[in-house]
Amino acid sequence: MDLVLPLNRVVFLNQQGEVLLELGYYDDETLTLNGVTGRYWDSKRDLFYGSSYELPS
Repeated sequence: MDLVLPLNRVVFLNQQGEVLLELGYYDDETLTLNGVTGRYWDSKRDLFYGSSYELPS
């Protein structure tokens, strides 16, 4: 399946500024993959995270 890559990303840092987790963020649409509806994609693990929380613009 071909997917459009997310234009934005969300980066979680620890107190030392090291990256803990980096996710792609689809801000213009919500996608449904394998029964999961969400906006966050982990390219390193090839996982799609469902969430009902939207980031403020």
